[in-house]
Amino acid sequence: MQQGNWKYWFRVWIHPRQTVRHFLKHPGPFWPLVMIALFSGIFQFLDTGADNEWGNHIYSGLILLLAVLVGAPLGIGGLFLSGVLYRWVGSWFGGTATRHQMYIAFARGVLAPSVLIGLLWIPQFVLLGRRSFADTLVYSGGLASGLDLPGGVLMTLSLLFAMIKIVLSIWVFIIMLHAVGEAHQFSAWRALGVSLIIMVAISILVMILVLPFLVIGIIAN
Repeated sequence: MQQGNWKYWFRVWIHPRQTVRHFLKHPGPFWPLVMIALFSGIFQFLDTGADNEWGNHIYSGLILLLAVLVGAPLGIGGLFLSGVLYRWVGSWFGGTATRHQMYIAFARGVLAPSVLIGLLWIPQFVLLGRRSFADTLVYSGGLASGLDLPGGVLMTLSLLFAMIKIVLSIWVFIIMLHAVGEAHQFSAWRALGVSLIIMVAISILVMILVLPFLVIGIIAN
């Protein structure tokens, strides 16, 4: 099994533990992990823009530019933060992974599949243009607009892309549990416990940070 072979980008969907195990035994250079995180961050930024309908207020070209300028570094930072958190909390469950091993597991077992999902943005943006980030047919654009497709077809295409991404994202979460479990040498169920603790802790931290602003807003009104 050769390092960097494209088959592992697809094999991880079916055999996550074996795939991650291969990369843990043959880690190779670190820069491919950074590049995977970079592109994952770009696509996640685009997903955030679509979920929050930024296209209603921002031109799609600016969203794409921000995805590169902001999403890319956030993706890299997310890789390092995830590696630290999952190594630390995983050790509470008897996990043995080092931070570097967790970087490998996350990049190869979570972010790489996410990048493949993100490639769906290419046909989506070509077909729908600004409609990819907006909730109104006024901002259709793309090939679909040029073909003068009816609004119902545009809506169906938008929902289709959204549903495919949701289903594949659930699959990636399951892959992540096996990837973390392989790195820590414990079960996917323990990895689920680690993930829940981290998600709850982050949610509480966000609430603590946001609560003062909510209180100030209520007082001001």
